[in-house]
Amino acid sequence: MNMPWFNISGASTFEIVLFFLIIAIIVLSFPIGIIAYAKKFGKFSETQLAYISNFLRGRKISQKGISIFIDILKKENINFYRIVRNNNLAIKIIVRNIEILTIDKSEKEVAEIKNEMYLILDNITSFYKAKSRNINSQILASGSSIWVKHNKDSFYTFVQNIDEETILIDADEVMFSTFKIDDSVEVHFVKKDDSSYSFETTVLKKINNRDSNTIVLSHADKVKRHQLRKVLRKQCSLFVDVYGVVIVKEDGKSKADMQDLVVKGEIKDISSGGVRIEYDSEFSDKYEYYYLKFIINGNEVHALSKLTSFDITNLHMHFIKVFKNKKYIINDFIYSSFYQKIIEEDYKTMNQ
Repeated sequence: MNMPWFNISGASTFEIVLFFLIIAIIVLSFPIGIIAYAKKFGKFSETQLAYISNFLRGRKISQKGISIFIDILKKENINFYRIVRNNNLAIKIIVRNIEILTIDKSEKEVAEIKNEMYLILDNITSFYKAKSRNINSQILASGSSIWVKHNKDSFYTFVQNIDEETILIDADEVMFSTFKIDDSVEVHFVKKDDSSYSFETTVLKKINNRDSNTIVLSHADKVKRHQLRKVLRKQCSLFVDVYGVVIVKEDGKSKADMQDLVVKGEIKDISSGGVRIEYDSEFSDKYEYYYLKFIINGNEVHALSKLTSFDITNLHMHFIKVFKNKKYIINDFIYSSFYQKIIEEDYKTMNQ
């Protein structure tokens, strides 16, 4: 083979030594360059690691949880900015790694790992977008079920009629005698498959009819829309017992003192943040806190909760604390089925 550029005949000893020295430098420098490239582009920069840590620490994730999550990102070679708000990717990666990380672990270790990873999932995913709040109380309709707060009392009722100027609501004898002209009240209602709403208004008139009593309210220019849950929820059918709770102080510590059974109902959807309960009996909202008992996949769950809104058939409860560190049982129930759907969709896409 003729290689004129590699012809060393006639070259001086110095030129030959210099040639092989240059070749040696190139050969040795190549892996060093690859390593430097990998350090710069194949790993997380200190700036990004600091951002991830600060982001999660601000959302009450422990340092251990942060370290586990960063190890997952490194193992999967996934950029943090790519996984945030990419719901399917986040669930697929974290749930898959939860299964691996909890192999041969004690019950306590499993609870710690799952609770931390699911808390991260709740904070980096976004499933429900808030709708416009540029609305007024005319979104109410005749026949709508509502509950009206008057000072510390709450009254169930419904809208008799509504026009451009006023809202006419039905009132029983107690409600009719309690409300006075010009009183300020707060109206709450729920729109099915949407959210809970509320607005403040005043009493304009009281009408004493033969068959029923009517209270006339003014319209409100601003209506608050309450996003009942910001994290992934799952439709379900779980029987639940709801008890009233009084918070008492013992030795300087707060303790939940469970009272009487308030209502038996059925959880119709659940998230890590709370539940929606359907019920068909009388309900009293005299307690500030409630104690829930229900079973998921054979596991009994006890949770201290707070009422966020209700109507004549639905209670919306926010979890304050899930006892015995068992919040992961709720999230297993929610995320495992969602994860399975993602895997099935990926499989269908691959085989199209």
